[in-house]
Amino acid sequence: MAGVEAPWPDADVAPLDTEDRDLRGDVVRAIQGTIEGADALDCRRVLIPITRAGDPLRFGLDRLLPTAERHGVTLGLRGPLAPDRLTALLAEFEGAPLGWIVDMDQAPELASAAGTAVVALRLPTDAGADPDLGPWAGCVPPNAPRVFDPDPGMAPDAIGPRAEALLRAVEALESSEAVPSDARGRDDGPP
Repeated sequence: MAGVEAPWPDADVAPLDTEDRDLRGDVVRAIQGTIEGADALDCRRVLIPITRAGDPLRFGLDRLLPTAERHGVTLGLRGPLAPDRLTALLAEFEGAPLGWIVDMDQAPELASAAGTAVVALRLPTDAGADPDLGPWAGCVPPNAPRVFDPDPGMAPDAIGPRAEALLRAVEALESSEAVPSDARGRDDGPP
């Protein structure tokens, strides 16, 4: 298994970067439980959706990263950050078990900004049967596990063929041109 999305099993928790000070402790405890559950399942990644960078996110990461390190788990963030904010966030926590989930439903520039900190590639869910991933040429991180979240309304018999078409399209991009191994100036890769 490539990873577990947090907070699991309690999906009714606010996001890690919540502005609500009263909820922050509950969110951190829920994600710590996810980290422990991931370790018990021998998963090495916990995927955490975020909505913004800033002090609330730092608050959560400062409390979660020691737990992740103790359990040998890498936290993979995913959300709508600008490339410069992503680069600054990853630099702030350099050396910590923290990385970025490249979401192919977002701009390819985030893959370049994340560089070697990419811990997974989330395949697009809304592309057609023959996906055009041309804008991603040169931005597909090599060897990153692929994550596919089927749309809730997708028919079960359509999931396999859809995922296979996406994987073929991504493999074609990888074989043409991959992300430089050191796009952010780091050579140590993800923790």
